[in-house]
Amino acid sequence: MASHAIRSSSFLPYDRAECSQGSASCNRGHDNILPLQDRGPRMSVARVVPAPDLLEREIERPFFESFQARELKRTIDLTSTASGKNRNGMTIAVVSGKGGVGKSNFALNLALSLGDSYGVRTAIIDADIGLANTDVLLGLETRLDLGHVIRGELSVRDIVIPVAEKVWLVPGGSGITELSTVEDDNWKTILPEILSLDDMADILVIDAGAGINRQVLECALAADVIALVTTPEPTALRDAYGMVKSLVHHSGHRGFSGKEISLVINMAFSAKEALLASGRLQEVSRRFLGLDISFLGHIPHDLRISRSVKAKCPFIRMYPQSAPSHRIGEMAGRLLSEWSGRRDPEERPSQGPMKRLLSSLLTIGPQGPGRILPVISGGKEPV
Repeated sequence: MASHAIRSSSFLPYDRAECSQGSASCNRGHDNILPLQDRGPRMSVARVVPAPDLLEREIERPFFESFQARELKRTIDLTSTASGKNRNGMTIAVVSGKGGVGKSNFALNLALSLGDSYGVRTAIIDADIGLANTDVLLGLETRLDLGHVIRGELSVRDIVIPVAEKVWLVPGGSGITELSTVEDDNWKTILPEILSLDDMADILVIDAGAGINRQVLECALAADVIALVTTPEPTALRDAYGMVKSLVHHSGHRGFSGKEISLVINMAFSAKEALLASGRLQEVSRRFLGLDISFLGHIPHDLRISRSVKAKCPFIRMYPQSAPSHRIGEMAGRLLSEWSGRRDPEERPSQGPMKRLLSSLLTIGPQGPGRILPVISGGKEPV
């Protein structure tokens, strides 16, 4: 296949030469990056790896059922006495009602802001089902991903890539759909590996994918915070409302205990447009679902974001003084402030973020087809 020029990882803290003299974790991370050729002063070329043929895989069993659920609970119970040094960490699931609204870009730059600006150890998990692309936004072509962990071939620490001093990427590859096809005997090995992220990061940012398939809904409901990304366009707002409605349907309100949906308006031409769009979605969610949605913030429309995507460099790194970068920093700070504000010991989590995420997956399930959502006020939902 043709080679693609990609930006050298100037935003990464290490290159291969430095890595060989650095820590073991650094070596593991960069072992996952494909061999580079024709290295230039700031440019390099990497071989493109074709995506796996998803059509050859067939999902036969529901997500986390029977044996898997029992093994997950047993693993969590066995590690419940482990060190709780990051019990105050949180998981942030970034979702969207449709593709093309900047969800993955937001998730990546949010993780970088949390690590770079606030010094919080952060891991970003690319769980965008079948469409994992965080590595592309970083200018990387990875050869190892979650599929290797799920198949029991490698550990999470073998595939993780350091993308900043305190930020790590867990490449998604073909996404988390492979969880439903794993052989039962492999779960005893896989689950402790997934739980090992609790020792690496205090915050997990999960790019949970677009749309309302069951894996996305369960991942979102299991997280501590749901960041819903949309744009001011009517079609995007309607799809965002569809996501909110599906979350309520799937959880029966149980999944919203102790968390809230935080709305992010992307590509807004003005703060007024963002406020009007968020207000509209908040109004219909409150009126027809009885659910309050918080407004986390907005990212202004800026051509420099498109340039950074084409350059395969996060805009918070390429244009750190831009308005979008400042807005991302503000939202990261707001999330940290709201989470750390939980002073009541009863509200403090008793487990690390990944363990808590997997524990929550055991209690979330579909409420069955055709469940009628409560309608507080008559009339057609105006989204």
